[in-house]
Amino acid sequence: MKIKKIALTDFQGGTIAIDFAGGDVSIRGDNATGKTRIASAFSWLLYKKDALGRTDFAILPLDADGNRIAKIKEASVEATFELDGKPCVTLKKTYAEKWTKPRGELKLKQTSNNVLYYLNDVKVTDGDFQDAIDHISGRDETFKLLTNTMYFPELHWEKKRALGLPMGGEIRADEVIAS
Repeated sequence: MKIKKIALTDFQGGTIAIDFAGGDVSIRGDNATGKTRIASAFSWLLYKKDALGRTDFAILPLDADGNRIAKIKEASVEATFELDGKPCVTLKKTYAEKWTKPRGELKLKQTSNNVLYYLNDVKVTDGDFQDAIDHISGRDETFKLLTNTMYFPELHWEKKRALGLPMGGEIRADEVIAS
């Protein structure tokens, strides 16, 4: 599986588009240039969390003082994946605030948030969206380990040990004592 392109629109204060053009891409730059934003966008698209594993984080952009930018009420992330050399699926997730003006009041008030899911430009339910992600990943734990930096640290210690021992081998007590 390969990610072909990703596009962020007003996600955490930025609009960024990356076309991987079939090759490897390194994302690097100075502090506060969007590296973590891209990782958070990818993680939110697939796992409903940011790059630090948080489900409660600012999706919409903030100003320099940490206050919401009032005029921006929607953010989205879209990514196209390729599976076995063929275009597989385009996933898009949009976070939108709903604002209404209560009767007798002068100002609009935020009344709710909506997360909308799209599969190949067709609006779908959260369940269908998750099924598409499971299809891409093959419901394989390795996919989460490779694409979600917070997956391994969140695992129970026994699960971490079960995953780590085959990589590093069993350490015997006499080896620990001798060292």
